[in-house]
Amino acid sequence: MRRNTHPGKLLYDFRRIAVRNLVRAGIPDIAAMKITGHRTRSVFDLYNITSDEDLAQAADKLEEYIQTRAQERKVIPFQKGYNLQVNC
Repeated sequence: MRRNTHPGKLLYDFRRIAVRNLVRAGIPDIAAMKITGHRTRSVFDLYNITSDEDLAQAADKLEEYIQTRAQERKVIPFQKGYNLQVNC
């Protein structure tokens, strides 16, 4: 039997830390699952704990994306009297 060099910590604590670090580093989930040895998505998701800070960062990223898209969008209005009918 191996000696625990980190009293108060379990193997699963380190596995959870590894999953969180891999996901937050931007590693694709499928690659992170292979690294950590998770065979099913459901168990992997149990280890990938989402914090309030994670949710706040997601909201910030979404807001930034929406602002960028709004600036990129070019809407050209139809000219008055433009015929939208399509002849088939």
